[in-house]
Amino acid sequence: MPDPTPTTDPAAATHPTPPTNGTAARSKRRRPTPVAAAGADTIAASSMTPGSSVTIERTALRRVDATNVALSQGAVGTVRTDRLSVEQGAVGMAVAREVTVRQGAVRALIARDVRLEQAGARTILADRVTMGRGSGALILIARHVDGEARAILDWRGALAFGAALGLVSAVLRPRRRSRG
Repeated sequence: MPDPTPTTDPAAATHPTPPTNGTAARSKRRRPTPVAAAGADTIAASSMTPGSSVTIERTALRRVDATNVALSQGAVGTVRTDRLSVEQGAVGMAVAREVTVRQGAVRALIARDVRLEQAGARTILADRVTMGRGSGALILIARHVDGEARAILDWRGALAFGAALGLVSAVLRPRRRSRG
C-alpha cells in the first residue's frame, strides 16, 4: 500500500516542471539559447528544435548549427544557419540565408543576402550584398551589390586571377615520365 504522506522534493519545488501543452512548447522554442561557457566546442541546436536560436557572447566555438545565430564579441570557426548576426566578432566560414555583420570580420561567406556595416570579409559569394560605410571584401562575387562596395577583386578579376594561377601552376608542375 502506498504511503499517504506526500513527499517534498526540494529540486521540484525550486524548478517546477513546465506545462506540456503546445503553447508552452512553441514559446520555449523561440527563446534564444545563451552560450556563456567557453568550454563548449560545438553547438548543434537545429537538430533539437525547429526555429532554434543561439546567442554567443564573449566566447569562441568551433562549430555552430542553428536556425538563428547571434554572435557578439566572440568567434566561431564554422556556422551553418538561416540567419547570422555578428557584432564585433569573427567567423571563419559561414553558410547562411541572411547575414548581417557589424564591426566584425568573416573569412569566407556563402549566403543569399549579406549586409556589412563597418566590417570586412575575405571572400563573399552571395545573391545580394549591401555594403555600408567602412566595409570591404577581398573577393566579392554577387548578383547585386548595393552601397559603398569596395572589393579588391570582383568576379572578372577573380576569374583572371584563377586562370593565371592555373597557368603558373601548370608550368611549374614537374612533368611525370610515362613508363612504357
